[in-house]
Amino acid sequence: MQKTIAFEDILAVFANYSFQKASMDDLAQAAGVSRQTLYNRFKTKQAVLDWAVTGFVEDRTGRLFTDLKQSDQSVATRLLHFYCEWMGQLVPVLHNTPHGSEIFEIGIESLEREGVSTHSEYEHAVAAFLVENDIYRDLSEASETAFLLTMGAKGILFKFNTVEEFEAGMKRIIRTALPDC
Repeated sequence: MQKTIAFEDILAVFANYSFQKASMDDLAQAAGVSRQTLYNRFKTKQAVLDWAVTGFVEDRTGRLFTDLKQSDQSVATRLLHFYCEWMGQLVPVLHNTPHGSEIFEIGIESLEREGVSTHSEYEHAVAAFLVENDIYRDLSEASETAFLLTMGAKGILFKFNTVEEFEAGMKRIIRTALPDC
């Protein structure tokens, strides 16, 4: 299976058909393999979803952390890009597919079962980034702002229907939380 393409394509099948109605045939087609191959590898739809969600998150995590380190951009720009890539890209799935919110919730449960805690990991990365860039002196101070930014991003994720609206809202949050950046 083609790793990154299959993750997003499989998640799109679930978001468009629902967990219950997505068939192994639909999922196999999205992954570019036969239904038998999918059954042999995963056995259940839940296992396919768990694999796709975990793989999608792991694939994006490395890129997100690398993007934070791009020193040729301002702190505010790097934070904006980080949150837009982390949560903003989920806006279309959440709001513009028939079952996006269902799959979003099932995906969070799947990550929890796998022991993956992106929110705390990402929040910690943002706090460390703020310290590394001399915005705060220590992690405890920076953690408060990282928490605020993350909670703000979660709020606008559910409020706005487009990536552009998410980005505009996130710019406002970053400007308010970090006016000197």
